[in-house]
Amino acid sequence: MNTTKLSPISLALIFFSGAACASDYLEPNDSFSGAFPISPGSYSGLTVEANNRDWYKIDLNPGAFKITMTPTQYDVNMVLYNSARQVIASNFSSGQEVINYSISAPGTYYIEVYQAAQDVGYSIDIQATSSGWAKTLDFGPVANGSIGLYDIDNDGKDEIFIPASKKYDGNGNEIRPGGLICLEDLSLIHI
Repeated sequence: MNTTKLSPISLALIFFSGAACASDYLEPNDSFSGAFPISPGSYSGLTVEANNRDWYKIDLNPGAFKITMTPTQYDVNMVLYNSARQVIASNFSSGQEVINYSISAPGTYYIEVYQAAQDVGYSIDIQATSSGWAKTLDFGPVANGSIGLYDIDNDGKDEIFIPASKKYDGNGNEIRPGGLICLEDLSLIHI
């Protein structure tokens, strides 16, 4: 009986569905839980693959936040989420898309970028206030009075005036001043 000794053979099967797309330098980022951490700045040379989504996460303080997304071709959409996965802003227009949003609480926010039909290149630019404009002030509760808007320094922007009441300890000593709180309008506060 003649026996033939077989050598092991390595076989690799590679399947492609549609055109192959090179991943960009911020991959993997294809899910909410796998969102790539970013910070304010510009990111170019990005690619969202057909029928896929790119996710980014960013830690933000209260203040103004702006995302500008520019596709290289076709249409790409973007959505801004809070950490509870709730949509807080979106833009589905054609061409360059912009989201302007006032962040009211510090936390992690998520950006989703997607395109349905084909691979698309894009860039994003993220601007955010670095330290945040929110600050807890130790004033009493707002007193019975009207909130006023006046341009007292003639800079073309209204200042916001809020009356506050004093706080006294048990002996009648003032422990928190009352008076008028004045906030400079830096186009970060929307009324």
